Amino acid sequence: MIIGLPKEKRTDETRVALSPDNVKKLSKKGFRVLVERSAGILAGFPDADYTSEGAELVDAKTAFSAEIILKVNRPSDEEISMMKRGTLLVCYVEPFNKNGFVEKLAAAGIDSMSVELIPRTSRAQSMDVLS
Repeated sequence: MIIGLPKEKRTDETRVALSPDNVKKLSKKGFRVLVERSAGILAGFPDADYTSEGAELVDAKTAFSAEIILKVNRPSDEEISMMKRGTLLVCYVEPFNKNGFVEKLAAAGIDSMSVELIPRTSRAQSMDVLS
């Protein structure tokens, strides 16, 4: 399975959806991890940190071609167009925001997991998006 980590495009965003430590864990489990160049810079993770843990540096189009896409924020229409049908997108989906985003994902054949809906409890703390 291939996981893609694209760079966040929002100008005020400094987070990244995957740290180099987690790339190491995923690589050990047999995942191939594609990281868009400079994806982690604003979060304090240079490209070398990702490659030393087993990631491959790629361009945005290649990162978005993965079977699983990890992002912090929702993808733009342009980013959605780079994803293949059947892709699993894990990010803030904001499913209760009635602006047609969920319908766009459905029309493109993109499955999604909305990370902001994971409960903030001590049992689920390791999965909580703010943790």
